Amino acid sequence: MACSKIFLGELPELLSEIIQYFRSDFSTLHSCSLVSRLWCRLAIPLLWENPFSIIPNKNYYSIEYHKIRFIETYLVKLNDNDKIKLYEFGINNLTPNTLFNYPSFIQYLDTRLISVFIEKWVVAVKKNENPSFTLIRNTQNLDFIKFIYKSLIKIFIENEAIIHTFDVKNRHKYFDVISELVLQSSNFICNIKNLYLEPYYSFKIGNINPLLKFLSSNCNSISSLYIPSFNKHKDSNTLIEYLSQLSQLIKSQKNLSKILFFYDFPHLTLLNSNCLNTLTTIIFYNIDFKNVNFLNEVFEQLNHLCQ
Repeated sequence: MACSKIFLGELPELLSEIIQYFRSDFSTLHSCSLVSRLWCRLAIPLLWENPFSIIPNKNYYSIEYHKIRFIETYLVKLNDNDKIKLYEFGINNLTPNTLFNYPSFIQYLDTRLISVFIEKWVVAVKKNENPSFTLIRNTQNLDFIKFIYKSLIKIFIENEAIIHTFDVKNRHKYFDVISELVLQSSNFICNIKNLYLEPYYSFKIGNINPLLKFLSSNCNSISSLYIPSFNKHKDSNTLIEYLSQLSQLIKSQKNLSKILFFYDFPHLTLLNSNCLNTLTTIIFYNIDFKNVNFLNEVFEQLNHLCQ
């Protein structure tokens, strides 16, 4: 088959299929991008679909500056007004232009991981100006970090990135930023396949309800859903609203095949939903089944669970 494609002049298609196997192998993809223009054009989108995963094993506290400078490549796409603001924060040495529209390639968005990278990048940039700089969480530094965070999300949206995996970990300083921007752009997350919800215990769970409602109305292609614990949240009215929105989100999905529950099992969210005919995997993490009622009723309606 491969030989026939070569003889038929379909080498680009064949190369594309081969390079797909190097996804997440940053070193190999980087080498591929240096071979030729064709190889570069095929490798670059894969290199930039999840750049925030470049640091393995969550070793975020020893990130080397050269590994996070890709943030500056994104900032080239700032509009003129935001570039002026960036200059006011002391950043004026961005690359003048780029060969590719890098922001359009991103497919994985981890809200917490982006904030970690930005904080490390801010420290690295400031240390270049002042080697004794340490990140003091004063108003000026926090405003700078928040500005970069908001700018990156805006850049992704404005350059028509289509997110495949959306990992929402609440950070009280930044969740409002991404929530506001996402709610203004249905195309940005309308095709997500994997949704992770992980609010911190200090998080007011009601804050995520508008996002859940938005997803229910604009996204019905989720295949994997990861649902957090909510037993730390004591406001019964807010919790009822959250469970209602979560249930609506599940019911709106057409191809949901996998759900993971942390600590709590809101079984009613599964009843009378489309996923009864598509769900193949349910993962329970630290669930106390003594307090779960109607379990049989739920599982009797699930037709395609893996044995």
